[in-house]
Amino acid sequence: MPEFVHPAWLLLIVLMLLLVGWSLRRERGLRQVSAGVLRALGLVALVIALAGPLAGSSSRFTDVVFALDLSSSITRESVAEALDFVNRARESQARIGLVVFGADAAVESAVRAGSEPVNEITAQIDRSGTDIGRAIEVAIGAFGSAAQRRIVMLTDGQENLGDARAAAAVARSLGVEIDTLVLERSVLKTEVHLQSVAVPSRVRVQEPFKVQVTVHSTAPARGHLAVLRNGAMLRESAVELASGANVYSYVEQADAPGLLEYTAVINSDADSEQENNS
Repeated sequence: MPEFVHPAWLLLIVLMLLLVGWSLRRERGLRQVSAGVLRALGLVALVIALAGPLAGSSSRFTDVVFALDLSSSITRESVAEALDFVNRARESQARIGLVVFGADAAVESAVRAGSEPVNEITAQIDRSGTDIGRAIEVAIGAFGSAAQRRIVMLTDGQENLGDARAAAAVARSLGVEIDTLVLERSVLKTEVHLQSVAVPSRVRVQEPFKVQVTVHSTAPARGHLAVLRNGAMLRESAVELASGANVYSYVEQADAPGLLEYTAVINSDADSEQENNS
């Protein structure tokens, strides 16, 4: 019978299977059921990894490095759920580390036992791509001297950079096991954001000049654009946004010497993220 370093983790399998079974009863359609089954298998594999099967080794220490995908294709909800799982894993006796990755990778927390939970990602990585191979390389470098070493990939698997297969082959040659838990991908949504507000750096009093506001949208949408001067409303209007850059120009003039600051705010009911609208 297999021995485990932390057998108590295996109790979670029963609870997870019950939850997944209840969830599948509510799903309709082959795609939803298949996705549910894959998530269940991934969770079971992850729990077994945390339990730490010894596979004949005399070492009772296991190092587990979680590699969390932060690329733009991953939903914020999936990242939060993955972080919660990693933090619960820290309550075990295993030594846990965390690597985050996108187009590049970085160590968010070093491998150690009983470390503090990670509530906020501080490592700076490029989210424009997904390089799983680089994540594996950084995870290998984060390990300590434990005989049992595992990498748990938390990703949607949508690699568009690097070579994950080559990196995984290197990991296997070093005796490092790799498990994967598939994260939910973000559904394509309309994104509207303020790209720029351009004005001349210097003008004469009473000299007309142009204020140019550029709004970017990933899809056609309706919006409301407000332009402010020194924090006071200057003009506002409803706008029809096309896909791509939308440029709005206004003619202004300075009535007296002094500093003028122009800002703008774009709002749209179709926008999926409000933080970049001003």
